[in-house]
Amino acid sequence: MEYFLHIKATFDCVAKIYEKDFEIEDGQTKDFLLKTQDEKFVISFYPTNDKMGEYLPYSAKFDLKNRKISNKNVEFIEFPNDNLFLIAKPFKLKYPRALSLSSKNLFFGSKSHNLYYFKNDLVRIRIENQSKEFINIDYDSEIEDIYTKTNENYAILYAKTITDKFFVCVVEYKDGYKIAKKDEFDLLEIKKDKILVYKNLNNACHHGKTYEISTNKPFVIKENLVYNDDDFVQKQKELVPKAFFDAIKNKDFSLARKFLSFSLSENLKDEHLKEYFGDFCDTQNGLDENADYKEIALIYEKNGKKSAKIYNLEFENDKIANILEE
Repeated sequence: MEYFLHIKATFDCVAKIYEKDFEIEDGQTKDFLLKTQDEKFVISFYPTNDKMGEYLPYSAKFDLKNRKISNKNVEFIEFPNDNLFLIAKPFKLKYPRALSLSSKNLFFGSKSHNLYYFKNDLVRIRIENQSKEFINIDYDSEIEDIYTKTNENYAILYAKTITDKFFVCVVEYKDGYKIAKKDEFDLLEIKKDKILVYKNLNNACHHGKTYEISTNKPFVIKENLVYNDDDFVQKQKELVPKAFFDAIKNKDFSLARKFLSFSLSENLKDEHLKEYFGDFCDTQNGLDENADYKEIALIYEKNGKKSAKIYNLEFENDKIANILEE
């Protein structure tokens, strides 16, 4: 069998497959033809230029038959025509440290709950009650302290991280525990009856999102799409595809139309744009380097597996005049 293997690394490393090794720089993608009769193969990564000595070498087993990879440090996206796209992330060494366990008492959902968390480690939270029900909450950051607000069937947890971000988690308790919202935000403001948070989406459209989390009855999370730069105008045509699909992903169809030619925009309704592309989770550059910015892949996730659809864009006066699925 023959497969087209594309490996992108987010750190400087040497990758090794079937006794063949090659160097990959941070952000670079290596492409080659993989010929094998095996249903599984192993790929190993050895970090280079690791000045702080924080990264460890590691291996991942790829199951070709079931399209699965065994290591969470390697992300797999299935592209059309047997193109396998892997994104390798560093395996960082964690130094052991003494942990500081803190606890609080909460009352919501007509029950008393105990909240336990570590202050000087990655956020590890546990909420439990006397009925032996519990929920564990993990987040990849360290916090200073956790503050809480309770509201009917909900507990709102918020904390400042050591990187000056804000961790917010809304836990619901009715017939058991459930996470209603969990994320990291750039700004947080506490009001008498609500919590306001802001998150920069860091996309080509300069989008951000604000959330208003009520602390009074009834519990509501209001979400709004905003612009970090009200005067933002896309001037570089190379960024047009990314900006267009960022706008579609966030259902900002008014902005998306600014990147389309007049005739294409006139013939497409918002419902057409939404239904045609569906709910995709991310974008990647296409696999054809010669296509430059005119080829882009949309990444879809279903049942924990990621796959890609590739689109080719035709331009007219730096506007998108046609979009064709490959």
